[in-house]
Amino acid sequence: MSEWWKQQIERVRRNDPAVGKLVLGSEKIGHEGARELAEALKKNTMLHTLFLTASNIGDEGASALAGALRVNTSLVKLQLSANNIDDLGAIALADALKTNTSLRSLNLSSNRIGFPGACALREVLSLNFVITTLNLNHNRLPSSDILHEIAALLDDPVREAWASGEADTKPAREIPLASREE
Repeated sequence: MSEWWKQQIERVRRNDPAVGKLVLGSEKIGHEGARELAEALKKNTMLHTLFLTASNIGDEGASALAGALRVNTSLVKLQLSANNIDDLGAIALADALKTNTSLRSLNLSSNRIGFPGACALREVLSLNFVITTLNLNHNRLPSSDILHEIAALLDDPVREAWASGEADTKPAREIPLASREE
C-alpha cells in the first residue's frame, strides 16, 4: 500500500472533517487494506462518499466493509465496482444493509456476483428503504430478470420520499420476485 493511501486511512481514522469524499480507486489495497479501512470507518462520522474502485478487495474485503456499514452512520455513497466481489461478499453487504440507515447508493458493478448475491441484495430492498441506487451491471447473472426486479423496486415513487423523510408510508411491495436460479 502506498504512503498516500496510508495517509488517507489515517485521516479517516482521525475523523478529519475535511474528508467528506474519498477516492481510493485503483490502489490495489486487497482485503488487508479493506480491513484497515473498515476499522477506520467504524468510528468515522465525516466521510459521506467512498470510491474504492478496482482495488482487489474480494469477498474478504467486502465482508470487512459490511462490518463497518453495520455501525457507520455517515456513509451515503459507496462505490465498489471492479473489486472481484463474489456472492459471499454481496451477501455480507446485504446483511449489513438490513440495519444500515445512511447508505443511499451502492455500486457493485463489474464484479463476480451471481444469482445468490443478487437475490440477497434484492431482498434487502424490501427492508431498507433508504437505498435509492443499487448498481449490479456487468456481473455474473444468468439473466437480466433480477436486474429488472431491482430496478422496479428502486423505481417506487414513494421510496425517494420515504428515504428523505418526506413520506410516512413505506413503498409498496407488489413486485413479483424470482424464486429460483434460471
